[in-house]
Amino acid sequence: MISYQKNLFAPVVPCDKETFMQIIDSAEVADVCRAVTALRENELANADETTRRRLHDEQSRLKKKLPAFIFMASFPGGRRKQADARLTGLVMLDFDALASPRDLFDSMVVKKQIGIIGLMLAHVTPSGHGLRLVCKANAAVGNLADNQKHIASVLGLDADESCKDASRISFAFPKDYLLFINSKIFEYNDTDYDKQFGGQYRQGNSSAHKNNQNCPNRISDTGVCPPPAAPHANAGDSSHNIGQGAPVG
Repeated sequence: MISYQKNLFAPVVPCDKETFMQIIDSAEVADVCRAVTALRENELANADETTRRRLHDEQSRLKKKLPAFIFMASFPGGRRKQADARLTGLVMLDFDALASPRDLFDSMVVKKQIGIIGLMLAHVTPSGHGLRLVCKANAAVGNLADNQKHIASVLGLDADESCKDASRISFAFPKDYLLFINSKIFEYNDTDYDKQFGGQYRQGNSSAHKNNQNCPNRISDTGVCPPPAAPHANAGDSSHNIGQGAPVG
């Protein structure tokens, strides 16, 4: 289940597959992202700290022109307020400052990791140097922060911890930045996950459950529950149709 805002001041509304594809097919989105990517590459190549900061701020300004997707929660009242969030059962991870996000994703495909982590969506971020993953959250692992830590550990990477905020937006990207999508993401809504963890989140508790004694088979040093041994249902997807959850070539 996906929501979106046309801009940062617009209400949060549901985003179906047709709307999603229209957004990422937009010439305006493509133009903004090309400009952001160029600024990011200049920032990475520049040694002057003042110049780097200016280029970074310009990227932030441009990205605010983009529509924004929201994957981890819906907001029935139309405003991104933590107290109103209803968790969808999706979890988002960002991996930043990558030389080649596409190569990293390709290595996940080769290692058959995308089924293990319950991947629903993968794309290069507007900067051109980040990889964003949206996966099914596993209640046996724990809350969103626990799931992010576990998935990052499976991949052997360090994820951006700010993604534990279920109201976090994901700026739109052009279609050629799309690496993987399972069309079931547009209807996916794990109400049981919200029943188990949504109340805690709405009360302001989004931290990982360190040393959670109620977690079966708890890993003592991290407090993160391991997932069930069986892979997620989409582990065997092999179709090359975007809608069937296959890598986009």
